[in-house]
Amino acid sequence: MIRFLIIFLFSASMSFAQFSNWEHYSEMRRPVAGADIWQDIDNFYVFGGYSDSLQKNVNWIQKFRVYFDVWKLDSMIVPRYGLVAEKYDSLAYFFGGVSDDANSVNGLERWGLNFTDEAFYRSNKNFNRIFSSGHIIGENLYIIGGNPQPGTISDTLPYIIEYNLISDTVTYQSDSLFINEDLPEQQMSEVIGDDIFIFGGVTNGISQDIYKFNIVDKSLTKLDIGLLEPRAGGRAVIGIDPSVIYIIGGYNENLEALNNVEVFRYFSENDYYIENSSPIQDARYHFMTAYLDEYIYILGGFDADGKVVKTIERYYGQETTTDAEQVIIIPSDFKLYQNYPNPFNPTTTIKYQIPNQVQDDNSTVIASSEATKQSNVETHGHASVRLVVYDVLGREVAALVNLNQKPGTYEINFDASNLPSGIYYYQLKLNSFIQTKKMMLLK
Repeated sequence: MIRFLIIFLFSASMSFAQFSNWEHYSEMRRPVAGADIWQDIDNFYVFGGYSDSLQKNVNWIQKFRVYFDVWKLDSMIVPRYGLVAEKYDSLAYFFGGVSDDANSVNGLERWGLNFTDEAFYRSNKNFNRIFSSGHIIGENLYIIGGNPQPGTISDTLPYIIEYNLISDTVTYQSDSLFINEDLPEQQMSEVIGDDIFIFGGVTNGISQDIYKFNIVDKSLTKLDIGLLEPRAGGRAVIGIDPSVIYIIGGYNENLEALNNVEVFRYFSENDYYIENSSPIQDARYHFMTAYLDEYIYILGGFDADGKVVKTIERYYGQETTTDAEQVIIIPSDFKLYQNYPNPFNPTTTIKYQIPNQVQDDNSTVIASSEATKQSNVETHGHASVRLVVYDVLGREVAALVNLNQKPGTYEINFDASNLPSGIYYYQLKLNSFIQTKKMMLLK
């Protein structure tokens, strides 16, 4: 986590988060709803879902090369709608959802990134769930909520299970919250540290409850705050800050599809809150979310009329702060951010930060004497900063910064008007620290 030294110049100072806007980024070639997704490097993999064009559930595995807008197609063994897909050890594991094959409802499948190795991996009645929520943490798969496919089993399933992928055993189960009744479906969940946060969902009505399940002591706690609006069928996703969860879209009794977004901030067991954020462009539910290079992406889903949404939206997850008086923030970690926009034509912004303590090449710690914002406050600490752009052959095409700079956060505008389209790399060097990121110029 990025840590900050924050100095308030006035005791009455107040700061307010300013949110970016969602933007249309691209369109799905084969739009689906009720699929699931996971991300590897700069690729998204969309598993299953319901296709408007075919009017049925599909067994597609769609690979989306995000920066190139290129799609590739593979297939699962059976179609699935309302499934869960998670990544473990470079393989995708997926289970549950509505399946057209009654023999597969208890199956856990796995699939390899090289579009091979797809097979039924394990069988367990606990995998037979529609619109459950799931996470792989370590070698354990945690499954939350969801009910069996109608007509398949009559057993009551536990609300939460911990399943070990290596030993093929259920190592923990909890059914104390919902005894002899339907389990919640279409809940939204995300992981912060050892806690899984569970939002909303639907049982007899649409919920706005927030629960916290700790994977160490197995405690399940209902928080004393709830969602600002009841919702089910949306998504929860973490962006740049690993302590911030975005709860996006869905539906409730009043609206067939929601476009609003809530932000849940968790600082400690007794310190958390929730607030509204920027709405998405197209209201939707049963969509997919992914996070890549400081952007949150949403794909597909149903609109308020039950039609599958084609558009892909994205949100730049770096929030800014405005002040009632003045707040000075000095980062305490090196960081080179992903450029934005990306892809770009012909200009883009590159952001980086220099910490309040800088290690020089002779291992001497240089610390600032007081808070600094950019270069307008005196400090004793300077870093030798070089920011350079290279082409794919490693040739330097632009030197953007070659200076001694004070601690703070900097933004540089890069104009590539004279360069051809293609992949470029920008590298930040601060004394002995080096970090490189990739960007794409599209003309």
